[in-house]
Amino acid sequence: MWLTVANPATGPLTGISGTSSTDVWAVGWEGTVLHYDGAAWTRVTTGTGQDPINVWARSPNDVWIVGTDGSVAPPDGLGFPTIQHYDGAHWSIVASPSRGTLTGIWSSSLSNAWAVTTAGEILHFDGANWSIVQSQSQQTLWSIWGSSASDVWVVGSGVILHYDGSKWSTAFTPPLMLYAVWGTSASDVWAGGTAGLFHYDGVSWSSIATGFGPNRNASEQSAEIYAIWASSPSNVWIGGRSHAISNGTCCAQMEHYNGTRSASISMTPTEPIIRAMWGSSASNVWAVTQDGILHGTRR
Repeated sequence: MWLTVANPATGPLTGISGTSSTDVWAVGWEGTVLHYDGAAWTRVTTGTGQDPINVWARSPNDVWIVGTDGSVAPPDGLGFPTIQHYDGAHWSIVASPSRGTLTGIWSSSLSNAWAVTTAGEILHFDGANWSIVQSQSQQTLWSIWGSSASDVWVVGSGVILHYDGSKWSTAFTPPLMLYAVWGTSASDVWAGGTAGLFHYDGVSWSSIATGFGPNRNASEQSAEIYAIWASSPSNVWIGGRSHAISNGTCCAQMEHYNGTRSASISMTPTEPIIRAMWGSSASNVWAVTQDGILHGTRR
């Protein structure tokens, strides 16, 4: 069952991550940073004025937020990139070497974090400073996830990149944009976007049939995957927007993959687009949308 949860956000939410059922973070426009303590969502002041885009929580004392400073600035008009870090007590701004908008972040330890940008850059944090690493791609990059320090995946515009602990390389070239990547192990990785849903089994990438994908006729829009979260190969949640257009606007679409097939989850037609998902267990999953937060307690 999925329910809308009360929260103090004043604008669209774009990212969510956590470490447990009582430690969940959500971020979004207008400088929104929210925290869930197991009882309620509250607004957190970071003191930076950043417009967050995404968040990664590895532990209660290691939380990263990436986004922009809210200005209209080059190269993409979305503002200068900013990075924030929470050490369990205080938020701080960490200098970014990039001019591209930061869209995704992931870390395996306090001295090993990665971030990606709209300029096709991959950034690395060594515990002291961020630096730009050659990514073998000039494409827009949207999301990053890893199973370990030597197994990291990045997705973007027609590309999937992989880091093996020593170098980045192109692993797969889907036909269209990918916005999300998530996995449960080195042999169970998922990626999705306009191109649909793809799965990596430890050997190769393959397409998985879902209701998402490019528009099928002139009266439709592409049904795009923006969010993926999984607890096992047979419990995969997929969220985004649907083919349908209601009153000139698009609607949310959510599906669940059980290891064999993907099934659509009934949603209110006017439900806003799902932007990100995260869960602490198979029966405790969160989704953030352009208009709020959804909580799922099934499966």
